Parts: sequence; structure tokens; C-alpha cells
Amino acid sequence: MTFVKTISPALEPIVGSKLIYIDFSKDTFKLGGSSFAQVVNQLGTEAPTITDEAYFVKAFEGVQQLIKQNQILAGHDISSGGLITTVLEMCFPVPDVGLLITSKDLGNDFIKTLFSENPGIVIQVSDVESVKISLDNQRINYKIIGEVNASRQLSIVNYKLSIDSLRDQWFRTSFLLDQLQRPKGHAATRKENIFKQPLEYKFQPTFEGKFSTYNIDPKRRTPTGIKAAIIREKV
Repeated sequence: MTFVKTISPALEPIVGSKLIYIDFSKDTFKLGGSSFAQVVNQLGTEAPTITDEAYFVKAFEGVQQLIKQNQILAGHDISSGGLITTVLEMCFPVPDVGLLITSKDLGNDFIKTLFSENPGIVIQVSDVESVKISLDNQRINYKIIGEVNASRQLSIVNYKLSIDSLRDQWFRTSFLLDQLQRPKGHAATRKENIFKQPLEYKFQPTFEGKFSTYNIDPKRRTPTGIKAAIIREKV
């Protein structure tokens, strides 16, 4: 059976490994429709888009190739919240890691650099020279934007942000919901432990991607007629 290779959005705790930003849009940074615009009660007049569909496909396939070659340690898309949210989310699940981000190569408008939601990704790599050669050969644009350290801080644009403090704020909504759904005391215990252990993504050893593995009939009907559900959790 052929298994699809995957990577986690959580950083590997490898000090000195690099972060590479790969833009898929070939568009300028724009804040229209972004989470940042909503926070400041704005809508904006320009939203980012894909300006070159062929390049988007090439960049996407180039990243898939790196994944198949085990060149990528971790990766995260740039979506809600922009680059700043992306790198924080990569740090949140992993104790004892931090980042030094140098965004100057992405432009001088730090608000747009950090908060625009142009389609793209951030990847973590250890063999940066090999990855650069691969991307250069395919003419895929990239920027080396940071390095992993053990500071438990996000250092960016002359700011030092406490990752654990920001994660505590990030987790608050999930914690409040957890209090309503779990027996008394469970939510508080979970909240305390998130800072002590990494968040791990694991498939069961016997997972084959088949309904039959779990004795599930794909044609089954529920009393309400619902055939699917989405379960989503913030880290």
C-alpha cells in the first residue's frame, strides 16, 4: 500500500534549523479582507489573489517534491492572521523552542509583511543549502526568514514576544468551551498541561485509510441523515 507523506505544522526542536517563506501568489502584500483589517474594524479595498496560476502549480508541486524527499521538517500555510500568526502557531505546540525572524527581505511595510494573508507557506528545514538548490532549479521564489532557537520567545522586528503568554491567550476560548463540555476540573488540568508536553499528531499503527478497518459501512445512514462531521481543535 502507498502511504502519502505528510508533515506537521509544529516545529521540530532543532536549534539552528531555518524557516523559509515561499509565496504562491506572486502578488503584492495586501490587507483587504484580512483578520488584521477586521480587528481594526476595516474591510479594505484590495485583497491578495493568485496572479499566475501556472506558477502556483509549480510552487505547490515543488514543495511536494521536497516533502517526498524528506527535506521539510515542518510546514504551515499562511492564512488567517498572516505570517505572524503562522510562525506563532508553529511554536505553540512545542515546549522549549523559539524563533528569530528577520522579515526585512519581505519588504519595509512590517504591518503588511506580518499580517497580509497572501497564499503561501512557511517551511522548516535543516539542510538549507540543499533546499535552496532545489527551489532555485525550479525557479521558485523564496526567502529565508528565520532560525529556530531555545529562547521560548518570538524575536521579530525589534520585538521580543513571549510565546507561552500568547499561547495562553490563544487557548482561552478553547479552555472556556472545554469547561462546558468536560467534567469539572478536566479543562483546568488540560490547560495546565499544554505547556508541559508537545502536541503530537499520530495515526494509529494499523491505520489503512479504509472504512473496513473500523467496521464502518460507508453507505450507513444515521437517524438524522448526517453522513460526515468536522472536528477541529486549536493548539
